Amino acid sequence: MVPKFLIKDQRYGVAYLLFLAEDPRRRGFEIRCVDAVVLDYNMELVHHWPEGDPCPEVCVGRAKDDPKRYKVFRYGSDCDAAG
Repeated sequence: MVPKFLIKDQRYGVAYLLFLAEDPRRRGFEIRCVDAVVLDYNMELVHHWPEGDPCPEVCVGRAKDDPKRYKVFRYGSDCDAAG
């Protein structure tokens, strides 16, 4: 849960999210950035692919009760189930 900054970009109908541990503005980047975000990302769990299981379809969800809290899910259905 290290990331604390988020840059959002929308191109060609796709939303891109870049989570950063350092504030890019401190290095001179003039970019719109969301401060104090939390990212729950268990890389080992999300990307583990046991033989015979469907391929992970990694997606990012945002908490309904806290717009600065994000979580990486293995499948879109897991994200939907979590609300």
